[in-house]
Amino acid sequence: MPKLAKIQCNELFIDNYLGCVPLGVEEDNIDSAIGDSVRLCTDIIQGKAKTIGMKGE
Repeated sequence: MPKLAKIQCNELFIDNYLGCVPLGVEEDNIDSAIGDSVRLCTDIIQGKAKTIGMKGE
């Protein structure tokens, strides 16, 4: 958590070796991911995709 303080103020960059690499995150096509997300949202609204409800209790 202390390392996050810097990016919350003035350093808006996280070195891959501090986040992505240890977590095993790989590069992705962000445009494709956004398109997939929009399509899924549209399918949910139209009742074509099933979802699960989540609420904290």
